Amino acid sequence: MERRNELLGEGPSRRRPPPRSGGGGGGGAVSPDDASGQQQQQIADLQAQQKAMLESAVKSSNQSVEMGHETNRTLNKQGEQLDRTNNKLDEVEYELKVSDKIVKNMSSLSGMVASWFWRTPKAPEHSTGLPQSSFPDERPHRDEQSAASRGAVVGARKTDIAQGEGGANDAYLDELDANINQMRDQALQQRRTMAEQNKKLDELATKVDNTNTHMRQTERNIRKI
Repeated sequence: MERRNELLGEGPSRRRPPPRSGGGGGGGAVSPDDASGQQQQQIADLQAQQKAMLESAVKSSNQSVEMGHETNRTLNKQGEQLDRTNNKLDEVEYELKVSDKIVKNMSSLSGMVASWFWRTPKAPEHSTGLPQSSFPDERPHRDEQSAASRGAVVGARKTDIAQGEGGANDAYLDELDANINQMRDQALQQRRTMAEQNKKLDELATKVDNTNTHMRQTERNIRKI
């Protein structure tokens, strides 16, 4: 019987194996839906990574902007100190000129007569601050304007975040760009302010030397009386 079945093609050797199901073990073909799902998951993972990096960059840029504000405040205080020092030197020079007139009046009769025709030294005009006009492209209240712009970007970012990872990343990029622009403006302002203060320091150094020379000359004239 087995021999007869083999001859008729009905034996075990002629039987075809049953077809494999697609949901079996490894090596099976991936359906288009599965491939699309994997691709979407990879895109979502990449956007999540980008979001984390952008969040970190925005946080760092916010800290840099705040440091820029603090640096500008420090530079402003230094400028005020330079102005006060300059004003005090002008007052010293004025008093020395008045002393010179008094000493000349006391030293001789001719000096007394000549002093009648001398003009009283002009009182110094106090400086009110470093000249801001030397910064032609500086706009008033730039920090306040930039802060308002940054607040608008933050508001837009909250709206975009509600629209998904892609919108959130776009909002982070906008905020990062706004912070970088503000950091550039702060760096430009700081560079110009320091250059102006360095010039002021050079003028003060010269004025201090001249005042010291004047004081020594006045002291010598007093000793001759």
